[in-house]
Amino acid sequence: PTKWPKAYADSLYKKVQELYDVRFGKPEGVDAFVAASIAKPFRDPSLPVTPVFDPEPVAPATTTTTPGTGPVKPGTTTVKQPVTTPAKPPVTAPIKTPAKPKAVVKKPSTKKKSV
Repeated sequence: PTKWPKAYADSLYKKVQELYDVRFGKPEGVDAFVAASIAKPFRDPSLPVTPVFDPEPVAPATTTTTPGTGPVKPGTTTVKQPVTTPAKPPVTAPIKTPAKPKAVVKKPSTKKKSV
């Protein structure tokens, strides 16, 4: 392993501390984060990138009570959120273009010759 100059290594470590504080909102834990990051193997760059799938958060089950069934604690409310279904795209009929008018071809008039 190549030894970096101390000033360079210190500046990199300070930058990592700043970025860690911005990302996690606390300056504690930088050393553990760096140690865990160094221990992980590098990803093979020739593999295709797969997108991250973040499912929608599931709302906790709520219960509703009817008035008079028990004491109500001050400051607590239960709100039942409506169940929504994903909107379906509108069904569109294929666009019909108007038919082009046919060209009217005049036939030449034929005159009968008198003999």
